[in-house]
Amino acid sequence: MLSVVGGVRSCVVCKGARNLCGLGSCPLMSRFSVRPKIEGNLKDEFFGPATSVFIGRHGYPDVFTGPLAPMTEENIGIIDKPSQWFGTPYQDLIEMRSTLMRTKESINIFGKGKAVDQLQEIALASKAPDIELLLKGKPVYRVSFSDVNQPMGPSASIKKLDIAGNVKIGRHVDRIVSDELTARESGYMLYKKGEDVYKVSTILSSGALGTEDRRKLVPTRWSITASQTMIAD
Repeated sequence: MLSVVGGVRSCVVCKGARNLCGLGSCPLMSRFSVRPKIEGNLKDEFFGPATSVFIGRHGYPDVFTGPLAPMTEENIGIIDKPSQWFGTPYQDLIEMRSTLMRTKESINIFGKGKAVDQLQEIALASKAPDIELLLKGKPVYRVSFSDVNQPMGPSASIKKLDIAGNVKIGRHVDRIVSDELTARESGYMLYKKGEDVYKVSTILSSGALGTEDRRKLVPTRWSITASQTMIAD
């Protein structure tokens, strides 16, 4: 999270104690107020919408991947749509994102099969599909400070994942990702058809773009830069 006055690393240095940003109260402290809201939902099973997917980078090429799922019904429509956050106070953004559960299992970036197919369905969906999750334990909620990563809430390892019902994918999205196009070509076409850069980034991250023989999972942190570059170029 960027501070207003002190530069991109002020929050990491300050940790809410020195008021280096000059805002008076620390927006990051709102993360501590989230726990009581989600305490009752910290269980080893989950049913609800998956608003996006997250692909980690540590351990590359074997990375942690999984759906992101809100643990409250508040802000489901915008929790993973940064293009709709403009004007929202930092404190509200951090609190909202801190209710987002990150689930994970280790997959090779060139992996194929049900787990990757499910990630791609969630990433391509025009409306967040419901998922059923059986976790290896209760989600663990930790408060951390970063000048790079968006805030996220509790995390848990996946034991079993199923998508409930049919996933709705836009006709133009389905057509573009089904064509034998490079990731650069298909990413730009998605943007031209009205998908914002954040959605393109998520689809790229899930490994759904590119010619069939070159498709792979892309860590979320890298896909953000890659999608912005391919569209800008």
